[in-house]
Amino acid sequence: MLPVPHRATPALRALAQSLRRNATTTEQALWARLNHRQFLGLKFRRQHIALGYILDFYCPEYRLGIELDGVRHDATRDAERDLLFVRWHVTILRFPAQKPLDEILKAMHATVCSLQLAMVKQAAYATGAIKARCCLVRRAAHRVAEAESSHLPGT
Repeated sequence: MLPVPHRATPALRALAQSLRRNATTTEQALWARLNHRQFLGLKFRRQHIALGYILDFYCPEYRLGIELDGVRHDATRDAERDLLFVRWHVTILRFPAQKPLDEILKAMHATVCSLQLAMVKQAAYATGAIKARCCLVRRAAHRVAEAESSHLPGT
């Protein structure tokens, strides 16, 4: 899977830096729990630029974006933006900024667990598909060998 492109402009970088400096109390509290791999050992980035937008928090390992919606969020624009992220296989979790931190962390934990399960299933499927192909190749090679041996003189 391709990495999610940043599409960062100098203005967007400056805005992200400003948002980091002027974080809301909810963002500061959540960052205190996500920073330094404190949440399930996962690396999170704060005010991360992706696809020309700024995500409040982003975990590249699971392609998980976290948005804390305050009063300045536009629901229509957010829905269009989320659709773009879905096309890049990025899961976006949106929470109202006034939601209790424990509830946010519980929802994030449940989402990460489901993403981990999906990755395990995908890996198992891919491994199974590879094993099935190898088995088919072996069978075909065996049939070719049998066919060649049956056409040998003196058999």
